[in-house]
Amino acid sequence: MKKILLASLTCLLLFGCSNTSNTVEKGDVVKIDFVGKKDGVAFDGGTAQGQILEIGAGQYVDGFEDGIIGMKPGETKNVNITFPNYYYEELAGKDVVFEIISGAIGTEAFFFFVCIIFGLLGELATFSFVLPSL
Repeated sequence: MKKILLASLTCLLLFGCSNTSNTVEKGDVVKIDFVGKKDGVAFDGGTAQGQILEIGAGQYVDGFEDGIIGMKPGETKNVNITFPNYYYEELAGKDVVFEIISGAIGTEAFFFFVCIIFGLLGELATFSFVLPSL
């Protein structure tokens, strides 16, 4: 069983399911940590660790995902965002800064496959087992 899983993982990596440029590109799936701050103070709901995000999917406020493009694993970057006027009252139309730390970069297929592998091996399907330094 382990030989089959190892062979499958090898094939997956050889067929381009991981990002080979080592920088975040549109369509990549990236593991990130972030803290959002308004006037230098972290705001409720603006912090996450180990968040998995597909770049370009429009899951976050405009400008957030674009600010991650070009980052390398382990890099920290401040991304300035203005929340839309229709957002939650305390943040509507406000300028905030997200401090983002980029982690593992891959494609959706890569992260999905990693979850399957660890599920089959009886481990928790977390990416810290695969890339402990990120």
